[in-house]
Amino acid sequence: MTRPARVGLAWHGRRLPNFLPFWFLGWDALRLYQVGLVQRGLDFSWFGRDFRIYRNAALELLAGRDPFGAFAPWNGVDWHFAAPPIAAQAFVPFALVPEWLGLAVFATLSATVLCFALRRLGLPLWWILFPPVVEGLTAMNPQILVVGLLVIGTSWPSVVAAWLKVYALIPMVARRQFKAVAIVAASMVVSVAISPGPWSEYIARYGEISGRLMSESQGGVSATLFLNPQVLPLGEGLVIVGIVAVLVLLVAVRDVRSAGWLAVPLLWPAAEYHYATFALPIARRISTWILAVPLVPTYLVGLMVLAYEVVAERQPLSPQERPVGLAEWLRTLPGGRRPRG
Repeated sequence: MTRPARVGLAWHGRRLPNFLPFWFLGWDALRLYQVGLVQRGLDFSWFGRDFRIYRNAALELLAGRDPFGAFAPWNGVDWHFAAPPIAAQAFVPFALVPEWLGLAVFATLSATVLCFALRRLGLPLWWILFPPVVEGLTAMNPQILVVGLLVIGTSWPSVVAAWLKVYALIPMVARRQFKAVAIVAASMVVSVAISPGPWSEYIARYGEISGRLMSESQGGVSATLFLNPQVLPLGEGLVIVGIVAVLVLLVAVRDVRSAGWLAVPLLWPAAEYHYATFALPIARRISTWILAVPLVPTYLVGLMVLAYEVVAERQPLSPQERPVGLAEWLRTLPGGRRPRG
């Protein structure tokens, strides 16, 4: 295990007070202002919005209707459910109780699991103020529960994380959780058997559902945003996305696990600001200060700086496993050639 670094400032051998939690609080206030005061005036329907989207999809599923018509309004836009049907199935328990109770239970569960994850990472509990965490918690997006479950790291918590967010499979594979990946694959078969109609609808309308998600999220904030012709010409966008992909590959050469955490927020289509919570398990000093600023440029810059800090072997802020480079990771795949000795 690598000894964690203390986040703080030093001056002539004396450590100054740690200003990072106050940095977090300041940007938290701005972010909550941004999502509360919108073009149509005050609109606090943002709070719990993502929970309502998933719960409404579960209600539609229970009623035998199309879960992809489920939505929750905010800022004059209907934000639709766009995940695979297994995510709606995972929310069925919350559809069986009143919305206020389900929201309270989900919020408590998300915050509790995240606190356990922070403890496992060796980070103080005030990291719950990390602005991407605060955004995810206020919207009640499953991402906060997902990152907590993945950090806990045993098979079934990781499986549940993949039910909620399919991209959880990327850090799972990077961390060689092949048993959990196999369980997810088997559970997908069961999910299809239980709800063949929604799965057929999802496959048949995948392009439409994904396109609607991209439209409602305005392209998201990952590097794939640059593939939108309205942002940059296609050629220039491909160059930028290619550079980011190469950067993730360079991280993988150093440590595949770190690349697995970085790949989702950097390259997943329609990634949102709360996806930056995947930086928690591999946090480094400089990038953390940048990622706390809730703006699109700083989101991408912060993640790219984090990639540099990993490649440059900057000291992590939390205890970590020994880095596993790409060559060693490939040898440890099922059926791969293991090193002698």
